[in-house]
Amino acid sequence: MKTEKLKNIRIEERSPTLEEYQSLKNYINWKMAEHWDVRIDLEHGLYSVVAYDGPKLIGMGRVVGDLVSYFYIEHIMVHPKHLSIGVGGLILSHIEGYIESIATQYAYVGLIAIKGTKEFYKKYGFIERKSSCQGMFKILKGRMK
Repeated sequence: MKTEKLKNIRIEERSPTLEEYQSLKNYINWKMAEHWDVRIDLEHGLYSVVAYDGPKLIGMGRVVGDLVSYFYIEHIMVHPKHLSIGVGGLILSHIEGYIESIATQYAYVGLIAIKGTKEFYKKYGFIERKSSCQGMFKILKGRMK
């Protein structure tokens, strides 16, 4: 059944336009960012894909990193009307193919699994970080100048 529904889905290897990106974020109720922030972000990714059903944008995903040993998957988004038919897996398989084509052995591939998506990512071999992990992070508040 999923395969049948995916036959009309087209993947393009490119960054979404600012309008496409903001439109998808709006559909899935993600917080909107400033246009200039998004434009810079989209221009500096390593790899991006967008998914279409006919002329309609229905999903996207991107990768940032150092081109060698560190990769971070960002913004895998699928329009709510196209969830559970395999679009997210199609996007992720393109992203993983790209990473595997350039990554060194033991490269780190990270992502943040938003609420309700952990099981999806586990199907593709991602594991949760243990709470005893030594890793740390910081979220900068306000504008950097």
